[in-house]
Amino acid sequence: MKKIFFMLISFTIIFSQSFERWYGHQGDDKGYFAIDPTGEGKYFIVAGATNSFTSGRITPKPYLLKIDSLGNLIKEETLPFFGEAYCVNKCRDGGYILTGKYIENFDLFLCKVDSQFRLQWLRTYGYQYEDWGKYVCQTADGGYLVTGSTRSYSGNYIYDIYVIKTDSLGNRQWERIFGHPQPSYDDHGKYCCETNDNNFLVIGNYGGSTVSDFYAIFIKLDNNGNTIWQRLSNSPQLTKSGTKTADNCFVSVGGRAAGYFNIIKVDNNGNILFENDISYTSGAHSIIEENNRFVITGSNSNLDLFILKTNEGGSQISWVREFSPTNFDFHQGNSITKTKYGYLICGYSWNYNGPAPDTGDVYLIRSDTLGLVFLKEKNKAKINQKEKEAIYNIFGQKVKKKTLKKGVYYLRDEVIFKKIIIF
Repeated sequence: MKKIFFMLISFTIIFSQSFERWYGHQGDDKGYFAIDPTGEGKYFIVAGATNSFTSGRITPKPYLLKIDSLGNLIKEETLPFFGEAYCVNKCRDGGYILTGKYIENFDLFLCKVDSQFRLQWLRTYGYQYEDWGKYVCQTADGGYLVTGSTRSYSGNYIYDIYVIKTDSLGNRQWERIFGHPQPSYDDHGKYCCETNDNNFLVIGNYGGSTVSDFYAIFIKLDNNGNTIWQRLSNSPQLTKSGTKTADNCFVSVGGRAAGYFNIIKVDNNGNILFENDISYTSGAHSIIEENNRFVITGSNSNLDLFILKTNEGGSQISWVREFSPTNFDFHQGNSITKTKYGYLICGYSWNYNGPAPDTGDVYLIRSDTLGLVFLKEKNKAKINQKEKEAIYNIFGQKVKKKTLKKGVYYLRDEVIFKKIIIF
């Protein structure tokens, strides 16, 4: 009895720390990236953009939020320049590094803030045309590696992959441009990291003017920015994101075609290990690895945010959770990270029918390891007694209709789970 009682207490603690929350004000507020700096789920940092605090609510500023383990807002701050923050990562001194688009001259920006979100320095990179940063990480030497996109070098307004290495103060040490020779094709950098052999890896999409034209590209660089190898995927992929795996390989995720996305894995020598098509939706935006399985978020064909987990090896779907708040018409996950007891998903909800410019909010979900959220809400829905799908409780356990009581449940149709509330 004591053991059962202890397990119930543990489940209560774990599920009380899951949440589904919105943040924002009277303007348009978006969440692009969220991290768990401690790895223990004590608090979370969210980066995005907001025009709620600018005159006329037209031009956004980078937006930073600090959220506690239960989803409560601890602190929010806008940075003192116009732009959008697409990525944030922790620094070893307790501060944070951000990159994105500097709107005042459409350059890529890199900035460092301390633990209280006070701006320590700001650098911009780029030249005549539009440039932005998509991902940034701190390197072993204390500097930073950034990748994104630039139109400043092609001479014909076409985007190229942009890679910059800086020192600890953001001073540029070197930069590299990678682009398809076809003048009408766009290329974009989506992810970068330091490899186990102290080199660098960049993932992006390459050579496309339409979705079917794009391919995933993996580029390995040495410490001086010299190319060690490049590898293109065999099958098309409109790459949205990537990640480094526990076995020192690299994975990209992105659209394959309508109703499909794919996962591509490349080893440290540039060998393609697999290219797996997943039949669900082409709107996969971010990926992480967990025990050779992959957890992915994005927006599906119904414009709902989803969380999806594959089987080992990433060839099939194990489960899908779909989140479709009734007050919004569009909701998507832009980043996903592992946190204690589950996953943290950052994105935004958008109401196309709402009065502009109050149309968007930062959307943050903390789920358990099954992608479930223990929700307390007023919305109610009855079960159609003719439904043949299986019903699960909040612990992921299958239950019989005859034993159902009031509470939150999940209706499973094949691998897709939909939230229902019994009253």
